[in-house]
Amino acid sequence: MRKVLILGGTTEGVQVANKLSEDQSLILITSLAGRTQSPNKVRGLLRTGGFGGIEGLVRYLDTENISAVLDATHPFATQMTRNAMSACARAQVPFARFAREPWTAQVGDDWQNVENITCAIRAIPSGSRAFVTTGRLKLEPYFARDDIWILARVIDPPVFQVERSRGTIISKRGPFRTEEEVQLKVSNKIDLVVSKNSGGKSSYGKILAARRLGLKVIMVRQPEYNIGKLVFYSSDLVLRWLKGLFGKDLCGRNT
Repeated sequence: MRKVLILGGTTEGVQVANKLSEDQSLILITSLAGRTQSPNKVRGLLRTGGFGGIEGLVRYLDTENISAVLDATHPFATQMTRNAMSACARAQVPFARFAREPWTAQVGDDWQNVENITCAIRAIPSGSRAFVTTGRLKLEPYFARDDIWILARVIDPPVFQVERSRGTIISKRGPFRTEEEVQLKVSNKIDLVVSKNSGGKSSYGKILAARRLGLKVIMVRQPEYNIGKLVFYSSDLVLRWLKGLFGKDLCGRNT
């Protein structure tokens, strides 16, 4: 049997782990960073916590006799992806990324693409009432501006307090229906959306709502990685990759 390490943390990571678990020739180990308080349930083995950088991950790959690594972390989890690429190169373990295909602007969208969250914060016009969904780890700089009002949505609540005059934070897990997103924006008099280009379907409702309401979106681009062709957008392609590596079909028979 072959061990496959899945670096998880996304809905898509859970989906691909559950799909791969159907193959009895594979032992699936999903690793979570442990930042989310109530992660989605996943089939197979589960480990929580960091590896201790590149060196720690190299040791883990060797000790656990990992045959392949599939990076299904969030598109903006840049440090983990880069560490995994380096560790796999050193350990000579095959590496691939299971990713969400980035969103692209459609007819009716009004996007301003920016490089990072710092640029997004600076791009918010004075006097705006902005809906922000760029994660809880870099929220404080938004609220440091005293000329805008922020409605931020996160999965887990941040540790800092927000002055009511600066905005509010809601803690809730998606997916959210487009109608919910429209109502949220209308009821809070939102005139601008700030989002990471996370891709996928689960959080696209906010983009559809912005389009419907004619709201501008400040969109943070996905980071780029030098991975070449080893980026997959479907579990079927992941299975094909693993089959090519291990010379087995989905039932574990030699091919």
